[in-house]
Amino acid sequence: MFKLIANTLGTKIISVLANLLVVVVASQNLGAANMGTISLIILSITIFIQINNVVGGPAMVYLLSRHETGTVLFLSYLWLILTAGIGASIIYVLKLVPPIYFYHIIILSILFALLTIHLTVILSKEKIKTYNYILASNPVILLASLLVFIYGFGGKDVGSYVKGLYIAYGITATLSTVFLFVKIKAFRITNVRTVLKDLLKFGSIMQLANILQLLNYRMNYYLIERFWNKATLGIYAVGNQVSEGVWLLSQSTATVLYPKIANSKDRTAQIRMVLFLIKTIAVLTFLMIAVLLILPNEFYTYIFGKEFTETKTVILSLAVGIFFLSLSRIFSTFFSGIGKPQINTIASGIGLVTVTGLGIWLIPHWAFIGAGIAASVSYFASFLFLFINFARKTKSVASDFYIRKEDIKRLKLELKNIFKNE
Repeated sequence: MFKLIANTLGTKIISVLANLLVVVVASQNLGAANMGTISLIILSITIFIQINNVVGGPAMVYLLSRHETGTVLFLSYLWLILTAGIGASIIYVLKLVPPIYFYHIIILSILFALLTIHLTVILSKEKIKTYNYILASNPVILLASLLVFIYGFGGKDVGSYVKGLYIAYGITATLSTVFLFVKIKAFRITNVRTVLKDLLKFGSIMQLANILQLLNYRMNYYLIERFWNKATLGIYAVGNQVSEGVWLLSQSTATVLYPKIANSKDRTAQIRMVLFLIKTIAVLTFLMIAVLLILPNEFYTYIFGKEFTETKTVILSLAVGIFFLSLSRIFSTFFSGIGKPQINTIASGIGLVTVTGLGIWLIPHWAFIGAGIAASVSYFASFLFLFINFARKTKSVASDFYIRKEDIKRLKLELKNIFKNE
């Protein structure tokens, strides 16, 4: 398992570095206000994807081990057609982005939704390396495209970023389609009604948690723009993206862990695995956050530009929350894998209520600092709920979360196995 986590971590690092370079290139050339607009474009696409993922998202991993791949995939395509209209309506009514980008967002969202559906099927079959390579190529292609449009054609505007998204999403969606229909065969369509019922049942609960969590992550974006301006939002968005780079370890682990839990019936082994991973991630995430905080403010100003002098302040305000959110990902993956997504939904709801209430109070006075504090408290509240429910569900006690000699021995063994030949 750790070999797959290491592979996933490696590709995640590539993705994070590519995304970081995208942010650097964009912030240096487009400025804080345009970065604010870009963050709203990405958020609009993400909202569309969350709606599509009610059927075409994480629930597929749980159900693909129990139903025919062809049926699940067929229903996901039908749902994508339906959500294209729903997503477009929501984005239009809420006026999330300037009208000039409306149709671009719809087309980009459809491309990314298609990619998401195919990657979910690939992940459910535990084709982890293929999943990682296709996913990691997305920000790399975006970076290359952005460099060409900005430095090659002098396009120092939001349009260059949008064109880069077209190229990145288009290529990766095509790659995922080719792999899916060449490598994963025998697409039979049977029991459509039963599968649709299960998809809507598990997908709606699971995706409600994801939608609430997305709002939890991004509610501050809307509040900052409302109480301040797009330039302030751009500064917060850059600091937030840097902080979220710490998630790569927990994201990598969750990617491998989810299908293993969903496909396993050995609950004792599942619990042992989660406890071990929680301890490992807690230590490594703490070290990664420490590195971000040790770096001087001048480093961030040099990287992102003079408009982003408060980047480290944003990171500092988010640090505690990012730590607990990294641990929450493992707990939420466990509950999704055992078919209890409603626990994640409640946790996300608690976080959303917390961040909204605190954000309305703190952001008008302290701008992005208030946003970071609100987010940190929100992430901790969600973590605490998941932690308590995990302890109750698994009958774990406080000592189970202590780091013991056997945990260190296991980690050493797992790390040694990573470098062994297959």
